[in-house]
Amino acid sequence: MNNKILLITMLALMLVALPMVSAEFTTSHIYDTLSAWDQVDSVITQKCAPYLDVVLDGQTADDIPVLHYFDEKVMSYISTHTRGSGYEACLEEAGSDVELQCHCLGRGIHIVQDSFFHTKDGVVPKYLSKYASTNLIGHMTVERNFETKLIQKLKDTSDHLYTSGKLDYYNSIVCNSFLVQEGGDAKYIELMNTASGIDMRNDINIFCNGYKGTGFYDTVYNQKLVLPFWFWAVSIGLTMLGAALVLLSLMFGKTNWKWLLILEGIILLAIGLTILIAFFTNNTWSVVQYAVEIPAKFGILSVSDKDVTDYTAKAIDATKAFLQNGVLKYDDSSGLTYVDKQGNVVLGALGQSETTGIWALRLFIAVFILLNVWLVYKAFRRSK
Repeated sequence: MNNKILLITMLALMLVALPMVSAEFTTSHIYDTLSAWDQVDSVITQKCAPYLDVVLDGQTADDIPVLHYFDEKVMSYISTHTRGSGYEACLEEAGSDVELQCHCLGRGIHIVQDSFFHTKDGVVPKYLSKYASTNLIGHMTVERNFETKLIQKLKDTSDHLYTSGKLDYYNSIVCNSFLVQEGGDAKYIELMNTASGIDMRNDINIFCNGYKGTGFYDTVYNQKLVLPFWFWAVSIGLTMLGAALVLLSLMFGKTNWKWLLILEGIILLAIGLTILIAFFTNNTWSVVQYAVEIPAKFGILSVSDKDVTDYTAKAIDATKAFLQNGVLKYDDSSGLTYVDKQGNVVLGALGQSETTGIWALRLFIAVFILLNVWLVYKAFRRSK
């Protein structure tokens, strides 16, 4: 039960943080693709050159089902990160439509790049193991730290994609091909629905507009915006729990230990209110960017400069190779454990790398509960 409470709380924070568990964050993905694109002149790049924004949106599309990363629809995320259902099925559905083919190309590019971040020897599993962290807690910190250091490197080296504004431009129009309000086309969403196996309209609304910080649309192609129930449960629940803890401690606390309970209540209250306020003021991404950066500022889950350089180079080189002929060599880049259609269990590198972190998290939860029980006893007991 305690693990479930922590899980739901993290899910609410992740919703605020969209786009969420992308092994590379969206800007990093866009940079790698633009860098590779400028170095390749092939039949594929010539065909899709007029639709580069569609290619990049296809690349972003693979991460949109991440909203279901920890629920019963997680296969929608895994499927978009596999060669068969994520890339080849996309091309089959696209048929002769060149724009849809270019969308699928972007989805293949995403799988190529994520293979260096989610799978064995990838960035995220490497640092989860190194710092005994769980995927739930450490994944976002690693990827955000990676992106922050990459952007700083681009700035320091005066990279042309950074200085020309090209990277910023494509980052600013991300997802526009999906959104009718931005001149998008529903055919891209229909293609995503087929690949993921679920209706993606609501997820697209939350993911794309949460990232862009432009406010959530009421509807996307006649699909009304609906937030997951746990978003309200956690945000309102934490707010009420924090307020109750403060008031009860003030009213009935007997010793000075009550001030620690009051402090804890204020923290819970602040988290709950932050989730609500950030959503309604369109500051979702900015708020959690700051939150996930905190561990790395203390040297925890901080990616080395060498790894930022090396893994970026690997992702770009692999993307260049893929752009030459469109042949995808990677079966799965989700990094998650799942059962395939043949009934075989496919072990994910992310799960394998967090074994120590899971036990550390359980120990932390147990100690936290015991401390709170002791603190309540000390704060509300009558003095002799």
